[in-house]
Parts: sequence; structure tokens; C-alpha cells
Amino acid sequence: METVLSMLLFAAESAATGRAEANAFSVLQHVLGAGPPVKKDSNATSLLYQAVAKRIHQPFDVFAFYASYSDSPLFGIYTFSKAAAAKTLSRLPTTK
Repeated sequence: METVLSMLLFAAESAATGRAEANAFSVLQHVLGAGPPVKKDSNATSLLYQAVAKRIHQPFDVFAFYASYSDSPLFGIYTFSKAAAAKTLSRLPTTK
């Protein structure tokens, strides 16, 4: 049986490099859970991962990212899961 996978990305403009707010976004990225440094590594200790694990009971990965570009910086959340969990994950930014 073929498994269909889903990748979702939620992003918004954040603070550019050199601004005071940029440090806050960097800290937030690491508090929520930055991506794993090793491919297929577990991010299970992050707050974001633990929050998602309470909602879906399938294999998944989730992490926060911050791209501090000077012209259009981004902060966001990236998720990867089986397609069946995509609907639940798509509500992630609006749920507690």
C-alpha cells in the first residue's frame, strides 16, 4: 500500500537582521524547537513537537524556523506527516 505524505509550511514576515526583535524570533525558534541537526533525528523534546504529539498519533515531524533575511525575514512552522494527519496539522497555528 502506498503512503501519501504531506508537508505544510506556515510562515509570516518577522524581524530583519540587525533589529532588536530579530533576537526574540531566534530565541522563539529554539524554544519551540528548531529543526533537527541530523537527518531523521528526533525533535521529541521540543514544546512544539510535544503539543502536536497530543493531537495526532501517527509518525510526524514539526519544527520552527527563522530566516533572518534583511529584505523579507520569515518566521514559521514546518510540518511533515501522513496525509491523513494534514487536516489536524493545518489547524496547528490556531489551536492551543
